[in-house]
Parts: sequence; structure tokens; C-alpha cells
Amino acid sequence: MDIQLLIVYALPATQNGTSSFNSDLLAAAIQASSLLPLPCIILGDFNGDPFKWNSGNSLKQQGFWDLRALHQRLHGAPMPPTCRGVTTPDNALLCPQASSWVTEVQVLTDEHFDWHKVVTFTLQLQADDAFVQSFRMPDTFLKLPMKDNDLHDAYHMLTQKNGVPPDLEAWGKQVEQSADLAYRWFQVKDQGCPLPATLGMPKKFRGRCQPTQLVNHPVKSHFKKGRPGDYQPAIEVHTYNTQAKVKQIRRLQALLFP
Repeated sequence: MDIQLLIVYALPATQNGTSSFNSDLLAAAIQASSLLPLPCIILGDFNGDPFKWNSGNSLKQQGFWDLRALHQRLHGAPMPPTCRGVTTPDNALLCPQASSWVTEVQVLTDEHFDWHKVVTFTLQLQADDAFVQSFRMPDTFLKLPMKDNDLHDAYHMLTQKNGVPPDLEAWGKQVEQSADLAYRWFQVKDQGCPLPATLGMPKKFRGRCQPTQLVNHPVKSHFKKGRPGDYQPAIEVHTYNTQAKVKQIRRLQALLFP
């Protein structure tokens, strides 16, 4: 499953104008995160409380949590300082979905980076978040080979034989029976196949107006890696437009260098 991680390093609060700069920096990260429909975590050294910046207010309204609040919720105690034993500039802002995955927040005791202590947090994805649900939709009849007007003629013939369908479910079945018959007629006319030996309409075209259930599908990656030798950009792809351009370059490569 893909998760967006945006790293931020804000200016120290001791410099003039840093509050406005840091707010703009966070706003840029927020804008980048909005380009893809993926869970988002913005993390780094904020050199302050990002929720007190103008751009941070919008994140709070969207239900984002920071590690300090998650530490309090999970462990029932304030998160220990991460810098010089006083402040907590090292933080992460997690969207509502990602914050629900956090099971532990820990501040390591050793100061590995100058006066900063390493902050770790553990994510555990829920089973429901690994799938998306959807109703199975039958394929369109346009993908079936048929002669002009055969579907109309087949429906008219079946209606004369069976009568007008009394409800929507019966109508859906009769429409699919008509498509099945038109598909068989095509095989008879185009391939010279006897009607009893023709193939019926595949299952993927059936199911219109019938009771159905939600089906779980694994969450697909938005960034499929290319095959060995395929073009791969040196930077991360953040938009669908760029992703489409990468795909076109790969197609050109396959055409020019088969």
C-alpha cells in the first residue's frame, strides 16, 4: 500500500520572519500531498509547533494528529522532549487514516543528531484498510461482436415469446438473454457455426439488475515500477500527468529500441 511521506525542515524560530516562511513551507507540503489520493504523513524538524502556523490550522481542521497528541492518547503521558530536554521540534503530522494505524510512539534516550533525540512510531495497518470495496459491474455489450440490429431483433423476439418483463430484475435477465442470442447469431453468420454449437455470452457480461454484494479488491499501487531497462525518472512522480508522461516515454522506448 502506498503512503505519502513528505519531509520538512523548518527554520529555527530565532531568526526573523521564520514563522511566515515555515507556514509557507508547510503549505507547499500540504499542496503536494493533495495531488494524490493517498494517506499522508508530513514529518521532520519543524522547529516549532506546526499547528500554531496559519497553514497548520487547516490540517488540524482536517483531523490531522501529531506525535505529541498520539503519544498522550496511546501512553497516557506527555511525549518527552526531543531537543536539549526542553522542546519537541521533531514531530510528524498524520492524516486521520494514518493516525489510526499508529500503535506506539517512542523517543529514544540517546542524542544521535546534535542535541536531537530520535523519535520512532509504529504503524499497523488494519485489514479493512488493505482493501477497497466495490460492486462488480457487468461489462458493456459494446465489447461483444454483433451484427447491426441483432440485439433489437433478439429482444423483440424474446418479448413476443415470454411477454413484457414484469419488473427491473426480469428485464435485466431478458436483455442479457437477448445479447446472448445476438452473440450466437453473429457466430452463425460470421463463422458459419451451427446455432447449437455456438458459445454463450461470457459470464463477465452478465449480472444486470440482479442482487449483488460488495467485493474486496486489494489497494493497487499508484506507482508501478517499470520492467528492467524501462525508463525510470530520477525524481519521484507526484501527479497523474507526470505518471502518464513516464508511460508514454516507455512506449516510445519500446517502439524505437525493441
